[in-house]
Amino acid sequence: PMCLPRRRRASPAFTASRPPSRVRPARPTVLLAALGLFVTTVAGCERTSPASDGLPMASVERRDSAGVEIVEVGALPEDALARGWSLADEPALVLGGIDAGDAYQFFQVSGARLLPDGRLVVVSRGAKDVRVYAPDGTPLAVHGGPGEGPGEFQAPQLLGMRGDSLVVFDTPLARVSLVHPDDGVVRTFQVHPEGVGYPIGQGLVAGRAVLIGGGASFSSSDGGMPSGLLRPPSTYVSVDFDGREAVRYGDFPTFEMWAEVRDGGFSATSLPFGLVTVVAVGDLFCLSTSEAYEVRCWDVEGRLVRVLRVDRPRRPVGGPAIDAYRHALLEDAESEEAGRAALQRMRDMPLPDRMPALGALAFDDLGNLWVMDYRPRGEAGPNRWTVFAPDGAPIGRVATPDGFQPTQVGEDFVVGVGRDELGVERIEVRRLERGG
Repeated sequence: PMCLPRRRRASPAFTASRPPSRVRPARPTVLLAALGLFVTTVAGCERTSPASDGLPMASVERRDSAGVEIVEVGALPEDALARGWSLADEPALVLGGIDAGDAYQFFQVSGARLLPDGRLVVVSRGAKDVRVYAPDGTPLAVHGGPGEGPGEFQAPQLLGMRGDSLVVFDTPLARVSLVHPDDGVVRTFQVHPEGVGYPIGQGLVAGRAVLIGGGASFSSSDGGMPSGLLRPPSTYVSVDFDGREAVRYGDFPTFEMWAEVRDGGFSATSLPFGLVTVVAVGDLFCLSTSEAYEVRCWDVEGRLVRVLRVDRPRRPVGGPAIDAYRHALLEDAESEEAGRAALQRMRDMPLPDRMPALGALAFDDLGNLWVMDYRPRGEAGPNRWTVFAPDGAPIGRVATPDGFQPTQVGEDFVVGVGRDELGVERIEVRRLERGG
């Protein structure tokens, strides 16, 4: 099976007009979260001629291994950003900020996207609701609120669209809600796949199944709590819209962490420069463990259909990166005492000698896969993404502002979460220019 390009869609229209005192540009500072990768051994493959499309000077070779397409991309040129891909320096629309009214106060935004008619929806774990705004930012509706009953949420997360309804997953309740932008919650169902543990929603596979996975749990039943360097596995499964398990994709490692049992308590802290598993969900489910620049993709039926490999070595962990990480720990700490404790925990950990191969995965609305370069904590500069076409060829490089968290990439826009100078979350819509 091949990854076929999606039909080109008209992007939602949005206006640059701004509600007075509610909409204003500012420098965002949110970090993008990430998940997943895997490596496979293939034999008996037939090599085909290199593809001619994609970035200049980036060779692309394809071969087949028992029905799995292997795409191998050569070294990507550093000047690829000159191909014409760019994100606007200033947002066309901003909602939120310290001076905004209650309708524009956001906390722990877990999803934001433009609807085909230009309306903007925002899902927030902090407010535990789904908000709908007009194309100019005027508030239209609020659905949900804190609670456990029908139409209420504990920690809602926007996974995508099914028909004309939003698909919202609530991890504490293990519940999927279909939310119509006008009518609110129209249907709910529970998901309880066996052996998954703490269920985390990842997205919709081909719009037909909810992907769950990525959570880690610990138990003291088998000889006490673990300690030291850990990377526990997590099971990924999909669930259909009747709440039944559809596909069990398998167990994959989570992120590297340092676990300690001290004074009767247990703590697990992410390892500085540690490996992470990053995930993107669209027409396919793609995952990378970041041990190498390799991404594996499965279809909605659970078949492995593509392995994408890029010739890019992992960066070494050097003194400047460690110093920058320590400085960031102190800056982000709530107090001097907390900062000193964080530094002591870091001194107790065995630091890796190499950074992860990549930092995040995402699909845009056209079916292209976006892969973010790994950027360690404390390193200044923008986030840089390589865009791969649905056939696996690299077609562009894009830089996004430091701290800007994309939640939807359309044909000519990006919706995301930023923060103002005081750390207050806000929703931004920026123009996207795609290269040739």
